[in-house]
Amino acid sequence: MRDKREAALRKQRGGGLDATAGNRLHLHSTRPEPPRQPAHGRIIESGRTWQKTVRASVHLRRKPFAGWAADVEDVLAARALGVRWLRLDDAESGQRYWASVNDVAYKGQLFDYGHGPQLCLALDAWHVGEHAPEPVGVQGVLF
Repeated sequence: MRDKREAALRKQRGGGLDATAGNRLHLHSTRPEPPRQPAHGRIIESGRTWQKTVRASVHLRRKPFAGWAADVEDVLAARALGVRWLRLDDAESGQRYWASVNDVAYKGQLFDYGHGPQLCLALDAWHVGEHAPEPVGVQGVLF
């Protein structure tokens, strides 16, 4: 008899015997979480640029082709924040490398050498200079 009463109470209260009379705490929210910051580097210039300090002797990928790499999760986080440029400041040479975050995301080669998945953009795809490159005008399709 006791089992039938407990079953009826469970059904009435939503499945469990607790002090909340069946009210459950729901751990989801309809409010979207804000995009996270990239784990490496920092966002500067009012959110337009993701800046990282690197050392070519340690961070420059040399084989099978020369290029700079970034963690896939960081690239996705930067894109979610609306960041346009990735700027790498080489602490050894003093050179500043620029690439659009979209170029890294779409043209970068995926690899994983044990430090997590990364995207490597070939060295010749990077702009070297103090400032981000000027955008190149692209003619639209005529027909």
